[in-house]
Amino acid sequence: MSWSTFINIYLRSFLLQASWNFERLQNLGFFYLILPGLHHIYGETLPVDVQQRHLGYFNTHPYFAPLVAGTILRLEERRQAGEELTVDADSYKKMVMAPLAAMGDALFWGGVRPLAALVGLLVASQGSLWAPVVFLALFNLPHLFFRGSGLILGYTQQLRAIETIQKCRLPDLAIRLKESTTILNGVLNLANIRL
Repeated sequence: MSWSTFINIYLRSFLLQASWNFERLQNLGFFYLILPGLHHIYGETLPVDVQQRHLGYFNTHPYFAPLVAGTILRLEERRQAGEELTVDADSYKKMVMAPLAAMGDALFWGGVRPLAALVGLLVASQGSLWAPVVFLALFNLPHLFFRGSGLILGYTQQLRAIETIQKCRLPDLAIRLKESTTILNGVLNLANIRL
């Protein structure tokens, strides 16, 4: 795939949650996310079975969706080339959706966001107007990195991408971030008591 296709997919990842439905949750957003890659593989007119395969149920953490997308697109390329696959795209999605959702929720919603907010509050408590910028940078830089690197990782390493994620020990990182948030909360409370 070309870099322009990767960039298009990366930018579309920000719209993953633009269309939800009660039956299949993020399926329309995920289909929209991988559509440039599917057009690269199958041409402008997608076969009906490909459309149906990727319009099924999908729900995971939005920052890990590009990782799934990269792997799915590589599996689709291999399928189109006639290779025998040990795991098809639909089975792969079903296997990784829930674990990545739980990991992403713990890491980003439970770890990165509260820590970024507390650091921003700590900066604001010192009278600095840079507090919103600090908060936005601390929260957005990690998720921008995870989106882009996840897409490339999923495409290049395919099924082994999950092993790479496991080696990063992201649940442990989430715990460390929560511990850091608790310590910073104590520092912020002490600073307010002394004021």
